[in-house]
Amino acid sequence: MGTPWPPPSSDDLADGRRSPNYALRRAVVGLGALVVVAVLGVVGWRTFTGDDGSDSAGDTARPWDLVVVQLADGSISVVDRDGEEVATADTELVGVTDVGIDGAVVLGLGGDPAVDGLAVLSLADGAITDLDVSYDEVRRLGRSSLLLAADAAGTGLELIDPATTTTTDLLALADGDRPLADITRVQIDDGAEVLAFTELRNFETVVVDLATGEGVSLPGSLADLAFGRVLTTTNRGDTVLVDLSTTEGERVGTVEMAAFRAVMLVDDARAIAVSGDGLVWRLDFADESVEQVADLAPVLPVPPGTDPADTRLVAEGVVLAGRTRLALFGERFVAFVGADGALVRSVDVPDRMQPFLDPVGTQRCLVVGDDGGPYTLLDAEAGVIVTSFDDGELVDDRDDGCVVAFAAAATGDDDVAAGLGLDRRLEGDAVAMSADGTAVVEVTASAVHVVDVEVDERVEVLDPGRQRVRSATFARR
Repeated sequence: MGTPWPPPSSDDLADGRRSPNYALRRAVVGLGALVVVAVLGVVGWRTFTGDDGSDSAGDTARPWDLVVVQLADGSISVVDRDGEEVATADTELVGVTDVGIDGAVVLGLGGDPAVDGLAVLSLADGAITDLDVSYDEVRRLGRSSLLLAADAAGTGLELIDPATTTTTDLLALADGDRPLADITRVQIDDGAEVLAFTELRNFETVVVDLATGEGVSLPGSLADLAFGRVLTTTNRGDTVLVDLSTTEGERVGTVEMAAFRAVMLVDDARAIAVSGDGLVWRLDFADESVEQVADLAPVLPVPPGTDPADTRLVAEGVVLAGRTRLALFGERFVAFVGADGALVRSVDVPDRMQPFLDPVGTQRCLVVGDDGGPYTLLDAEAGVIVTSFDDGELVDDRDDGCVVAFAAAATGDDDVAAGLGLDRRLEGDAVAMSADGTAVVEVTASAVHVVDVEVDERVEVLDPGRQRVRSATFARR
């Protein structure tokens, strides 16, 4: 992984930005005293803290006690921490995936779900139960145990619950004829009790109570979902109407303001929003007021040669760190704004970066980069670079996003598990990382190992013979 990034120093600019150092790559900072905020487990959403004597991500994330490995012939072995086999199965479905359900994993996410199907594998006895799915594009809904399935045209959207093996047609809950939806814009609240999405033909927001399966429609497009509240926007030409409603459909308040690119609810009555030109507003729905609290334009970098009249700085935003940070993405920066609207820090980047590994609201760290790399792991709470990776593939991450498993593309380079307080080179290929970030499934030419990345201990859990390992995941009884 090379030379560590230095801690914040006198080179840090007074306006919160850090002077760029693009020569440093694949480096790790030991920031063990930093607080860690996380996600990933099923319906649980947690806050993680650092190595200052409080709980760490490994202490509070969903622990594991089983490893599930699928070989190229479809055979599956379920083994415990000591490498003892506890169950087996055979399937033509490709891929084993833990979605946070105790005693089960999902089969088939690595294949063609609409053609081949999906299923749930019981880790106790190897029994396989089919799931009903109609569409090819399937993705996990945030860090919940739920799955979404959709078609490319947006005319189909299903909610799949592997725990109950039920499938719900979400578009059937929308008003109007021939509804449309974008699977990437579906949101779920932190308790995995309510989901919401925009019906794109009528620009209405559909809010679904997951306990009852009932939906209500609200005017406008979905902007955010949290604290039992739904934030929606309606375009009014030069301005937008921003409505805050309860998840049952009762209006809390409305404000009218200029259009924005990013928004974050900070409690059940307030939000912050950031415009494309870097203006930050505080929205208070209790008294239906809008107040400008910051102007980021003077401190955010722009590409050389940019027309001074072009004020489009912020392209999009992502909510992170338990809703204490709003990450803003521009052509040359990733900036972090706090819940009060103040700039925490801006990290300069050489090119436009996109978030990877589907960051979610209670996750502290996120990875940005280009397809195939390079990638940069950022700590949203501190607003600093944790580590960078050259060309390769991001395999998996810890619940809080602050430790990742990375597979190097170049021959001779080691795969690694790295992040906050960790820099562990692997002897084989990284295939999976546990939700608590303590272990990696590593495949060599002769064996499948579970590597304890904290102490670098290896336990052989399977001899694949001459077969290739197709997929692996950590799970819990």
